[in-house]
Amino acid sequence: MKTIVLTGASSGFGLLVLKRLVVKKHRVVATVRGSSDRILHDPALKEAHQNGLLIVLDVHMERPDTFALIKETLSQKCDGRLDALINNAGYGVLRPIELQTPEQIKHQFQVNVFAPIELTRLLLPEIKKAKGRIINISSIAGLMSFPFYGIYSATKHALEAASEALRTELAPFGVQVSLVEPGGFRTEFAKRSLSLGQSTGAQSLACGDYSHWVKNFDQFLDSKKEIGGNPDRVAALIVRLCEQKRIPLHNVIGADAQALKILSAFLPKPLEFWIKHHLFKRQVFKDHLR
Repeated sequence: MKTIVLTGASSGFGLLVLKRLVVKKHRVVATVRGSSDRILHDPALKEAHQNGLLIVLDVHMERPDTFALIKETLSQKCDGRLDALINNAGYGVLRPIELQTPEQIKHQFQVNVFAPIELTRLLLPEIKKAKGRIINISSIAGLMSFPFYGIYSATKHALEAASEALRTELAPFGVQVSLVEPGGFRTEFAKRSLSLGQSTGAQSLACGDYSHWVKNFDQFLDSKKEIGGNPDRVAALIVRLCEQKRIPLHNVIGADAQALKILSAFLPKPLEFWIKHHLFKRQVFKDHLR
């Protein structure tokens, strides 16, 4: 049995990973925003919670002061040991950079970059004690960028850079660091991103320079909600990274992500850029094509 901290456990990859870890009888400290009722309505999770294998904490990524609760819980209930930290919590407002407010930009960096780095720093004594591992959930957008993904992609690029440095810095302590870089999967990410983008709302849709393209992009994003790979594949990968002896730094997963990785590896950068952005223009800027 391993002790694992998992952030963002209430939906998407996080919830799927949590269910798999519970089935395997690992002890999980899972963070959610708000009440534990968000996940304990599931019978298997409720049983694990009653048996002490699942501890649910109300932790907010934008409030680092709440992170101390995780450390206290590990000390009081888990012998101060942490075998794996899964930094899963994250989100993206997919909009042109010009349309995003400074507050929106800062908040995405707080949740996607500053929070996992600060939480990692806070829990490193426990991770070192166990010679454990840190698994950061990135994205194919952390390896390349696309229009309207600029801020989200920038946060994932930053997480990639920090993870690569940590991989070498922590190796002498027996700690491993790994990145999971999914492409498009059937999670709530597209739906939530669409909702968040539209909630910025009036500013985005009233902007004459972008209004029609934003509408096209939202239709494109809406069409992606029900397509993409099975998210259980990503959950299974994350659980394997918790359990196997040696883990790689990069884990690109998904047919689209693999294709983009190959594209990036073998094509000259100007040609790669032209292909990616031409495909995007066909979907979003189609009314602007001549």
